[in-house]
Amino acid sequence: MFQANLSYRQRKVTEPVYVIPDQTCPLLSRKACVALGLITHTDDEIGEVTPRNADFKTDFPSLFSGLGKVKTEVHITLQPDAKPHCVYTPRKIPYPLLPKVKQELDSMLQQGVISPVTVPTTWCSGLVPVPKPNGNVRLCIDLTQLNKAVQREIHPIPSVDESLAKLGKSRFFTKLDANSGFWQLPLDEGSKLLTTFVTPFGRYCFNRLPFGISSAPEIFQRTMSEILKDVENGNG
Repeated sequence: MFQANLSYRQRKVTEPVYVIPDQTCPLLSRKACVALGLITHTDDEIGEVTPRNADFKTDFPSLFSGLGKVKTEVHITLQPDAKPHCVYTPRKIPYPLLPKVKQELDSMLQQGVISPVTVPTTWCSGLVPVPKPNGNVRLCIDLTQLNKAVQREIHPIPSVDESLAKLGKSRFFTKLDANSGFWQLPLDEGSKLLTTFVTPFGRYCFNRLPFGISSAPEIFQRTMSEILKDVENGNG
């Protein structure tokens, strides 16, 4: 490595240069590119475009409230030699967090994400509450043992570079953010009890695809790709 004085037109900058064997193409850092004026920030040039007389929330109220729900149900497939794993005792939760955990469980029940379980199950996982910076808690289910038995789908997930390349010279962009995306995919009856988890307030299972299951990203990507298959360059 050595320090080099770089210049472009009237601009000069001193940057460390690293010599790497077999590196045929030289690379310049973003910091140096900005300092030399090779690239510029465009934050001030990006504006929001709103069509006139368009009120999407009024025209499509069901799309902007609660959770969405796709029509196709998800089936969780297990390995043929899968050995069930059942946790009988809930993990200890600090007493000050118990009301917040109960509040979050009640919210998930109200949204239809989970349901109480009162029948014997061969699979049962533990609950781990994780405090959020805003004071609330995120309910994480330890699906480690179930993930060992899940057969994952082989579906390609596009990289950021691939998605950016498809933007080309586009000038207008629309962003769609699926609210709690995985929860918009319903589970079939044969898969729900596999996601059973135990809490200090009883057992529950997921009615929707849970976060933390190893096959969820691929299932969600496949679903989005199917929905957007007729959209030019649509990749979910």
